[in-house]
Amino acid sequence: MMTNSDNQINLDRIFKSRLTASETVAVGVKKFTILPDRPFPFLPWQYVWVEIPALQFPDTHGNRRAFSIFNVINESNTIDIVARISESGYKQSLFNLSHGSEVTIHGPFGSSFTTQEGSNKNIIMIAGGVGIAAFICLIKTMGKFSSPPKCFLDYLNNSQEITPFLNELEDLKNQYNFFDYTVNYEPFKFEDVAHVKNKFGDNIRWQITGPQSMVDHAYSVLSSNNITRESMEFENFYPTPPNNLTVSTIKEQLSSDNLFARAIQYSSSHTIITDANGVVLFANLAAQKITGYTETEMVGNTPRLWGGLMNPDFYKELWKHKAEGSYISHQISNRRKNGEIYYVIAHISQIQGPAGEIIGYIATEEDISARVAFEKELEQKVAEQERLNKVMVGRELKMIELKEEIKKLKNPLTNSN
Repeated sequence: MMTNSDNQINLDRIFKSRLTASETVAVGVKKFTILPDRPFPFLPWQYVWVEIPALQFPDTHGNRRAFSIFNVINESNTIDIVARISESGYKQSLFNLSHGSEVTIHGPFGSSFTTQEGSNKNIIMIAGGVGIAAFICLIKTMGKFSSPPKCFLDYLNNSQEITPFLNELEDLKNQYNFFDYTVNYEPFKFEDVAHVKNKFGDNIRWQITGPQSMVDHAYSVLSSNNITRESMEFENFYPTPPNNLTVSTIKEQLSSDNLFARAIQYSSSHTIITDANGVVLFANLAAQKITGYTETEMVGNTPRLWGGLMNPDFYKELWKHKAEGSYISHQISNRRKNGEIYYVIAHISQIQGPAGEIIGYIATEEDISARVAFEKELEQKVAEQERLNKVMVGRELKMIELKEEIKKLKNPLTNSN
């Protein structure tokens, strides 16, 4: 069981913002520049949710999506995101926004791809499509290190015309001697990086990002070449394990009118079922009511949709315990769709497949916001009482001192008589 600790971070993460620029960087791909209404500090591997207040085109999955931050911190306080057009109402609305349009930024969040000054691990990056955004930001950041690790990027796409930032990658290669890259317009092959692995040795961090199918394929290729799961890092999409739970499986199990199905659906506790990677497959009525999101908005996302407010180390520890199969119970800070912060006790248990493998998780959350508010009120009252006590003690000590002074002044007069 995880223990409670000071894992909460800054909750002030909603920024009224406006779109200041957009640029087509490849066929069907745009870079958007957004200006938050106040200073926006972030780290190079983080992401934001971009909320469009009024969608021009309806989208059952809601009016916000997550994007990696493309740029490094700059004096103009802007952030860049990269998006590929699709048939979703959200993407259609995003691509039709005019300059000056208002959006809301939620974030920053995340800690998937990190590197520190002085790290002795070289990095091999495998990026698909617009997943390149997180890596370009990270490479620019490492360029500021006095001794950056060696870094190689294998950039995958279907064709050159839809591949953004080729010129920028060439500029980075020319600017930084620690960085090199290759571009491939076919599925990932181990031969693409084998020569680099031999050069870098065994002390390598493998960072993979892109669409789900590309991530699954890259993971399969790397695993078959004796690259361990522990040395791999992923962003957003994670490898799909065998026998992983799916939406259709859960719907089939819960569609029957039995006691178990009704108990979950109508429980007063927020209850969700996810696959082994934490992707939501089912959310009961209480989860929808408490978070403010519909089931359609929640399914396909991870709990970061309403969470992500804890310290990055907390989530690393959380996934460590989940992978070990440990039962988890922990107080967590969440944010409702309307931006309101609330507090829960989360309980997470694994769902096992026929061979005992983890194929998913069931999680319940008990809203304890009222209790937390009462505890904070008590803490404030105790602090105020302690302050008053200190004042009273100080006043009493001062009175004792004054009495002593009066006594000393009276003594000479008494002695003179």
